[in-house]
Amino acid sequence: MPDKWSSKLKDIDYGKSRVRVAKINRHPDRHEFSDLTVDLRLQGSFEECYLAGDNSLIVPTDTMKNTVYAIASSIDLDPVEPFALKLAEHFLTTHAHVTAATIHVTEHRWSRVDPHTFEQGQSLRLAEVEMTREGATVHAGIDKMVLLKTTKSAFEVSVPMSAVKGSLDGVNRERSSLLTGASSPRLIGPRGADVCVTTATFHTVSCPTATCLEM
Repeated sequence: MPDKWSSKLKDIDYGKSRVRVAKINRHPDRHEFSDLTVDLRLQGSFEECYLAGDNSLIVPTDTMKNTVYAIASSIDLDPVEPFALKLAEHFLTTHAHVTAATIHVTEHRWSRVDPHTFEQGQSLRLAEVEMTREGATVHAGIDKMVLLKTTKSAFEVSVPMSAVKGSLDGVNRERSSLLTGASSPRLIGPRGADVCVTTATFHTVSCPTATCLEM
């Protein structure tokens, strides 16, 4: 008869947070600048670390950080979703005991002033990849976007993401079909006011063709 006080490890995951990546692509007439924060989380068979003090299967967090730098140096970071997919695929193909990888990337936006000067923006571009040996799911979105409308209460917002189509029509709409898994826009100012500011978060979810990783 099992001990009623016995315990069992269930889901085991760990990772590395706040890995900062800054990359400059130098062209003859201009520079391109990417500024990212990357969070990584691995899930897998790490029981022996807790039960027997055996750390041989643990992927060091410094290795995670250095892998981010290595892959970031080898591919284009715009858009960020393929970069996150490449990171997740690397950990699953390199480590047989890793069963899932979650990569969260925040892109800090910079607007161009001249070919070699940039001004830091407020909005953030978000991407998250959840990959297992059965396939991957990609989440993408925009956060902290502040819009200003100086007249009329009806307006349209163009979102620079190919997966998002349509517009926000009317500042008092409770919810838009564009917003998936996000709260409704927070609106400041009464209907018909001369100045109306809205802060919105846009999220889209896409499921690409399943990626099967054979060990």
